[in-house]
Amino acid sequence: DVGARPATWMPTASDVGAIPTVNGTQGQLLGFTGANTVGAVDAPKGKRTARFVVGTSTAGYTAADCDYLCDGTDDQAEINAAIQALPEGGGEVAILDGESHITASINVNEPYVKIHGSGSATVLKAMASNVKIIVFSSNYCTVTDLRFDGNSEHTGNYGVSCGSTRSVSNTVANNSFTNCSFAIVVYGSQNIVTGNDIYASSTGIYVGGQNNLITANYCMNNEYGIKVQENNNTITGNPCSKNGVGIYVTSSENLITNNNCGSNEKGIDFSYSNENTVTGNACNSNTENGMDISGSSNIITGNSCNNNERNGIYISGERNTITGNACNHNEGNGGIFIHGHKNAVTGNTCIRGTGTSEDYTSSQYPIYIEGNDNFCTANNCAGKAPSAPSSAGAGNLITNNKY
Repeated sequence: DVGARPATWMPTASDVGAIPTVNGTQGQLLGFTGANTVGAVDAPKGKRTARFVVGTSTAGYTAADCDYLCDGTDDQAEINAAIQALPEGGGEVAILDGESHITASINVNEPYVKIHGSGSATVLKAMASNVKIIVFSSNYCTVTDLRFDGNSEHTGNYGVSCGSTRSVSNTVANNSFTNCSFAIVVYGSQNIVTGNDIYASSTGIYVGGQNNLITANYCMNNEYGIKVQENNNTITGNPCSKNGVGIYVTSSENLITNNNCGSNEKGIDFSYSNENTVTGNACNSNTENGMDISGSSNIITGNSCNNNERNGIYISGERNTITGNACNHNEGNGGIFIHGHKNAVTGNTCIRGTGTSEDYTSSQYPIYIEGNDNFCTANNCAGKAPSAPSSAGAGNLITNNKY
């Protein structure tokens, strides 16, 4: 009825209507490119995406390989640019393998940002002193699978800092750290620090906030493996070996559980800390005390403190409960040494050698009590009785111990 169109027929602009123009560019109103072709559609204007890739030219990457290319100098600038380009809902910054040189902080100041690398092949190295390599000042952010080098040629450098008391629910996981003054610093609350390897730093993990979880981190050859200076944190399942102090606590009401604090100078050291629960930890083969507890109303239960060069557990506070611990084969005055008042020492096993009197020198005891009004009962002290010398205060009750 209408007739067949010629085989060579093509529509013209007058047939279909011209493509609209905005500011002289065709198609921008609808998000199209300006190509004068019907149906040609490109991505919307701007690059608002939830994932950016950062590479470094020192590792052989080019601009074609990534969204942001570092050049080996002040590389935090490109990483910060990638973070700031993320949309309001957050997103991901993936740093490719290679060494990035950091002279100022990488600032994570928006929520729901994840920064990750390719494990130990992705290195963030401080190239100046007093650099905090990554700083969280927001919430619900993650940094993972990176290697942080504080650089022994410089001083005062941090690896990761959850640097605000209002920073909550951030995660620092599966990273490695070396040569830092502070490898990880945690303020705020409900942050999780897990699966990190920390070597040769002044302080491995510093906890200055509340209600944080520090778990399964390997801290070795640091001055302090983990230092806790706020309340109500959970420190659990961390291997802390060959440090000056495995775990150091100066605050109250923390849970210190199932950590391996062996082969340090001191395994666990409390400085005037109260109402903590210390349970299920292994504090063996330290060059000083397995546990050194200064404070009050702490519960010390179910720990093994064996083969230390001084005492298994040393208590210099009051009203502490020491129960169900194994403190065997220690070289000091006692498997448990009480230099405080009103402590309860019950149900512990404190044996030297094979458990005969010949295994003790004249100055060694399974339990040794100085101070007054301590209660010592139902302990297994094979080979020698617990002792409270004449220099001890009055009111100590030592009864029903097996020796």
